Amino acid sequence: MLSLERTPVPLKLVQPAVTEPELQPIKLASNVESSGSFVNRCPQSQQVDIPEPSTSRVRAEDVMIPYSISMGLIIFAIFIISFIVVIVIHGVVHNTPILFKFFANIYLAIVSLTVFSY
Repeated sequence: MLSLERTPVPLKLVQPAVTEPELQPIKLASNVESSGSFVNRCPQSQQVDIPEPSTSRVRAEDVMIPYSISMGLIIFAIFIISFIVVIVIHGVVHNTPILFKFFANIYLAIVSLTVFSY
């Protein structure tokens, strides 16, 4: 009868033959020292200190937003209501001042750019 037991099979690991590429000397540009650092050839009065980039990362747990979700929903609701009111007045009332027409058109353009740019 057949045996269903698993027997370990020895594996033989073979290392591939890897040869190191031959290193060639690199010609340096005139503004690079042999140590590999960049040499600034500008006069001393034109040199600017560039700060080193920060290596620390900001974690999501470290960032606190000072507004609650309910405050965000209230601001969003006020925005939607004001948008509806301005657009309805712009469309229904025909003798509105030119500044209101300008405001309504700019308001519509900004909302269109914000909503449809994503």
